[in-house]
Amino acid sequence: MTRYRDHKDVYRRDMNRYSVYPRIPRPTEYGSKKLHKGQTLTLEISDVDGDGRGIAHYAGIRIRINGGGTVGDRVKVRIVQVRGEEALAEIVGFEK
Repeated sequence: MTRYRDHKDVYRRDMNRYSVYPRIPRPTEYGSKKLHKGQTLTLEISDVDGDGRGIAHYAGIRIRINGGGTVGDRVKVRIVQVRGEEALAEIVGFEK
């Protein structure tokens, strides 16, 4: 048992190594769609809120867009601030 002393999950280690079943990747290994400040995205404005900002959705996150877009516009935006399930962005350019 001394060769397993450094490993936390002793029994699963060998089971995964010699298994006939393929390894299933963890959700974190698929590549994240997290937003971060300064990221540039191309989005379609789906709604406008009471303050006149456009609203778009990306990976389940609601993005409020400053800069004068209307419903149906495809815009290139830069993320300015991320707050939990909401983000603020500003328009960099319009797409056709």
